[in-house]
Amino acid sequence: MVIKKRKPEKIELKLLNALQNPTIQSSQLSHMNYLPLYISDNMRHSLRSYQIGAIQNLDMVRHMQAADTLYNQLMFYMATGSGKTDIMAATVLYLYHEFHYQCFLFTTHTTAVVNKTLDNFINTTSPKYLFNNPISIDGSQVTIKAVNTFPAELDPDIIYMKFTGIQQLSNDIYTPHENEITEESLAQHKVVILADEAHHFNVGTRSKQKNQDSRNWERLLDHIRGLNTKNLQLEFTATIDLHNPE
Repeated sequence: MVIKKRKPEKIELKLLNALQNPTIQSSQLSHMNYLPLYISDNMRHSLRSYQIGAIQNLDMVRHMQAADTLYNQLMFYMATGSGKTDIMAATVLYLYHEFHYQCFLFTTHTTAVVNKTLDNFINTTSPKYLFNNPISIDGSQVTIKAVNTFPAELDPDIIYMKFTGIQQLSNDIYTPHENEITEESLAQHKVVILADEAHHFNVGTRSKQKNQDSRNWERLLDHIRGLNTKNLQLEFTATIDLHNPE
């Protein structure tokens, strides 16, 4: 008996396909022809060509019409070991410089990853620190500051980052405590959500047999993203089922 192999199902990624369209690439959307100095001069590691391509794709999407509404939830789908955290760091500098975002909320499903990423972004003495020290943008020294909650008034030249596990974030939002992040503090400024290991957060969308925790986490991030029309959610994962149409 001869068993015929099934041809792999073609995956339609409409946004990515559009970005790779030569017409769009040659249009005014594709104005980042090289990695800006405010990124390259401030990163400890030189970005590889595909990492630069990912930043260029983000830049093209951010300049699309109605991007804040249509493309406020984007995923970086990259293999383990391909440098997702470096891309995350570069996007922080990019969004701070180009769109004046100062508030970033990093979350993931395990405390260990939270602590590791905090070290990557905050601990200037760590060999894993991702930036050159000091960070200098347009002649000003910029500080990345870890916070429990975002202040009512944002100081210039500071990037505020909240690092938290998704379960702790859920507890903080639904059972508020003094000096911790709240729905009100998240609503007062435009915020970028950095969701690492994001396949844990979209089980509610992709699975018919929904995991209750993951479904609630997905709803939570959707809710936070909806608190401000300028909020943006960037997801990072090496594990996602692209054949699932949802």
